[in-house]
Amino acid sequence: MCPFLLHVYSYISYCSDTRLPLKRDTEELRREELEASRADKWIKMYKAWDKFKTQKNDLNSKLVTRTYKGIPNKVRGLFWGLFLDIQELRMEHPDTYQVFNNIVQNLFEVRS
Repeated sequence: MCPFLLHVYSYISYCSDTRLPLKRDTEELRREELEASRADKWIKMYKAWDKFKTQKNDLNSKLVTRTYKGIPNKVRGLFWGLFLDIQELRMEHPDTYQVFNNIVQNLFEVRS
């Protein structure tokens, strides 16, 4: 872990030895704008998910090409839930979360 608070931490907690700049350069601003525009496109795709859901196996679909370009951090968890059909799994196995939660709680009670 870095001993100085002024060092840079990435979104995956990697510590860099470069100090934070006083103001952002144009390249960083351009990347932020690109990330925001990609996130907006993904949010629009989320609103019309029923249309895109049927295209998951079509390699030429917009969903597949955008996924290869990268899912923005802002919506990544939301879309992984959609890709894996988490809601459907929750309906099929409604008490699974509670069972595993009880197991974990019992483990912590034993250790304490």
